[in-house]
Order: sequence, then structure tokens, then C-alpha cells
Amino acid sequence: MLALVFLLMNFLVSPQIMEQRLFYRDFPEVKIISHDGKNFHLRQLSYQKPLIVTFIFTKCRGICSPLVSSLKNAILNSREKEKYLAFILSFDPDDRLEDMKNYAEVFEVSSKNQPDIIFGIIEPERREKFLKSLEFEYKEIEGTDQYDHSAVIYALYKGKIMGMIFGAKFGSKEIDRIIKNALGDWEISYALPDPRIPYRCYGYNLSTGKFEIDMGLLLMYLPWFL
Repeated sequence: MLALVFLLMNFLVSPQIMEQRLFYRDFPEVKIISHDGKNFHLRQLSYQKPLIVTFIFTKCRGICSPLVSSLKNAILNSREKEKYLAFILSFDPDDRLEDMKNYAEVFEVSSKNQPDIIFGIIEPERREKFLKSLEFEYKEIEGTDQYDHSAVIYALYKGKIMGMIFGAKFGSKEIDRIIKNALGDWEISYALPDPRIPYRCYGYNLSTGKFEIDMGLLLMYLPWFL
């Protein structure tokens, strides 16, 4: 019985199910103060162009640095980078604007050399409501200054969640894909990895942009060779 409950919980929080649940969900208005002192109202801004949004905290000794590095490199190589803005925001109530400015300098990001990437803090009064609307999860690790938190990239457009990328390993193709989807551009469809369907006849390789034979097709013809 416990095993069944565990499997059900794992199914409900899987990236594919989470993305399906959040897709096209509204998010509330929230003010962002950028590392160079500018104010942005995210919901309002999202009606002008798509936004890429992710969350970090400046004392992070874990996944934050790889996540920011992947995002910076993906944007540098993105074919769609003129169409969107990226926000790297702190979810930590203790982070101040100066902390985010220093964090941006570590990654050599400024309004001059990479104006499409904005580091910032969320207005305190609406921070939790905004994070909850995206189902972004974080929890203090007792006895440390660290958090256990999600590593997620969100695509926001016209007041809605339009796509997500999970984890810190991704590139420009993944960023371009969720931006194209948000804008309604034609995009080749392919099945997402799904633990409920371990074997398919064909799979789509994001790295090469091609369909490839998968294990399901090989297993289907295996009896002919036995």
C-alpha cells in the first residue's frame, strides 16, 4: 500500500505532469527591481514579449551556478533571443539588490553587454503569491544558510505560463522551443519522456532534431529473430 502511495505521489510531481498542470495558468502581477535599479511589472511586460524566468539565491552552493551558466550560454546561442527577456530572480527574502548586482557581476552580465538578461529581486509583499502561482518550491535546510529548491525555467507570455524546462542542463534549442511554443509558432511535435510508456517505436532527439528508432520497435521485431 505504501509503495502504491509513493508511486502515485511520484507520478503527480513528475515534470511532465507538472508542466501539463501549469500550462496556460495565469500568474499574478509582481514588481521586479533589477540589479541596475530599474522596475519591471512582469505580467504587464509579458504582454509585450515572452519572458524567461528562473529562481536562485545568492548564497547557493548547489545548482544555482550551473543553472545560471546554462541559461546565459543558451541565450547567447539562441536564434530567438531578440524576441524575449530573461529574468533571474532571487526567491530568498534575505537577498538584497546589492547581492543580486554582485551575483550578476560574477557571471559578467550587465545592461551593456547582455541587456536581455536581468537579475533582480521580487517585491516582498507579493513574493510568496507569485512563487506559489508557479508552484516553485523551496525549503530551508535546517542548521545551514542553504535551501532545497526546484531548478525550473518558466516561459511566461500574456499573463500565462506557456512552457517549462526542468533541471540545469539545457541549451539554446530548449529555450527556443518554449519561446516558439509561447508565440504560437509552428513547432515539430514529439512525445515527452514518460515513465508510464517506457518503450516507443520512435523517439525525437532534441540534440540532433531528428526522429530515431527506439527500443519499442526493436522489441516488436525481436520474436522474428528468435
